[in-house]
Amino acid sequence: MALIQMTMTSHCLKRSVQVNAYIPCDPMLMPGMKPDPGPWKTIYLLHGFMGDGTQWLGSDRIGEISKLYNVAVIMPNGENHFYVDAPIRGDRYGEFVGRELVDFTRMLFPLSGKREDTIIAGVSMGGYGAILNGLKYSGTFGHVIGCSPAIIIDDINPHTYIATLTGTTTDAFYRSVFGELEGIEQSDASPRWLAARMAERGEEFPDIFWGCGYNDVLVEPSRTLDRDLTRLGIPHDYREYPGTHDPVVFTPTLYDGLDRILQKMPEMPNPFWKD
Repeated sequence: MALIQMTMTSHCLKRSVQVNAYIPCDPMLMPGMKPDPGPWKTIYLLHGFMGDGTQWLGSDRIGEISKLYNVAVIMPNGENHFYVDAPIRGDRYGEFVGRELVDFTRMLFPLSGKREDTIIAGVSMGGYGAILNGLKYSGTFGHVIGCSPAIIIDDINPHTYIATLTGTTTDAFYRSVFGELEGIEQSDASPRWLAARMAERGEEFPDIFWGCGYNDVLVEPSRTLDRDLTRLGIPHDYREYPGTHDPVVFTPTLYDGLDRILQKMPEMPNPFWKD
């Protein structure tokens, strides 16, 4: 498993972006075995608020996931912009993670181009970004994993001042991220609204899994989304864990999500193969 740190030019964001990647190209080999040359299944892993793409490097867990499941893990910088297209700033974080980053990394590495081999996952703000863009770019992503997703859309109407994990209590920040807040719950910033439109059009949904701590301040929006998707008849898997907004919940959610996906894939990953 190789760790690669790189800079790419993003046309969606109109600047350079830091991206980190774990690539399972150099496993320890026993005599007579050869490394798997790919193409590899891929996880696009989105960080949370006040984080960046390097936050995963302080723990061995993501590298171990790359080795254990024989998958590439791509970790971009998303700043604090919730991975949405922002009309006020003119940058397109949703398109960046949903199209541009996928195209760039598939050109650079031997990654599978199959929808069923492509996973978008994230924590907190990144969990919201994973669910939202997993729906918006359902032709790209076959699987979605949200770890304690920050689904705050219903709570950021103008003049509804709430204290969230962002640490902000004014709508100025939310306007800078989402644009006009009037009616935002009926826009493509809302996973519920997106899912309802997709259901009306008969579009294919990705496999959706997310989890949240039952003492998390963000658990009620997750429960609401669970009820909404159930009412719409959209298959999904929502689970609650003991804990708050904490890695104690994030980590088992990510592993449970990956285990579900691997059971659905035709073959278990194997870091070695013979001629």
